[in-house]
Order: sequence, then C-alpha cells, then structure tokens
Amino acid sequence: MAVADEPDPLERVVRAAREEPLEAAAVEQVTRPVADRVRELAGRSTPLRVFTADGRPRLREDGAPVTVASRELRSTLRMVLTTLERVPSAIDLRIDDGRVGGVEVSIVARYGPDLREIGRAAGRDVFETVRSHLGHDPAFGPADVAVAVVDVVDGDPARD
Repeated sequence: MAVADEPDPLERVVRAAREEPLEAAAVEQVTRPVADRVRELAGRSTPLRVFTADGRPRLREDGAPVTVASRELRSTLRMVLTTLERVPSAIDLRIDDGRVGGVEVSIVARYGPDLREIGRAAGRDVFETVRSHLGHDPAFGPADVAVAVVDVVDGDPARD
C-alpha cells in the first residue's frame, strides 16, 4: 500500500479507505497523526467535580461523582470573556484533586475603557461561570480568580 506517497492527510485517508484489504498498519499510519493533531488542538482535559447548592459533591444515581470536563469549562470561559472590550489571551485552571483551586486569566483590552473595571468585570464573569458550571464548591471563591490585563490595543481586541 502506497499511503505514505500521498502528502495530504485527507487524500491518504481516502486512498487507504478505497484500497482492499485495509491493513492494520496502514490504518494506524493514517489515523495516528490525525488523532495526535486533534488531541493537540483540543488540549488535555481533566474531570472536575460538580457540587450541590449546599457544597456537597453531586453524585449520580449509581453513586459516582458528577463531573465536567476542564476543556468544557475553559471553552465556556473563553466565550464569556470575549466581548467588544476584551478577549482572553490565556486561561489557566489550577486543578487540585478534581477541584478548581484557582483561575488565572490574561486579558487583551480595547484602548479607552477603564482597565480596572474591565479586570473586575472579567473576574466576576469567571467566578460566576465556574459557579454555574461546577456548583457551590466551598473551597472556591472570588479571591481564587486572578485577572491581568496584559495588552491594550486600539480597536477590536479580537482582531489584533
């Protein structure tokens, strides 16, 4: 099978799928780079425990803890933090034993508005988003959110 002769990954997949019989080595040769790229783009994810309103871990009917993927939380934070006045340039979750112990956010802001207010609003948005996704974890509070405005741009911060 001459799968390696084709430089385009999609063409390699199509070519490998059309050839008979499909060899396990060829499948591995085609799927491994694609899977590695998907994992690289999506990033690693950690299950985060969800809590009830009174601060106890939320459990499923079978007694297993309810979790949310850290990737999902990070993605939601990125959407919430993206406004006309600010965009996140980095979102770092500090995860301790399946719990969010802290969130550090770097923001690029639009020139003009009060940067302190942009930072305070971003911090509130982060805290509220974590609380809405994970419930009331008594070990996580507003003081566990750190926001830094790392750059200021003229115009739309999402475009610069």
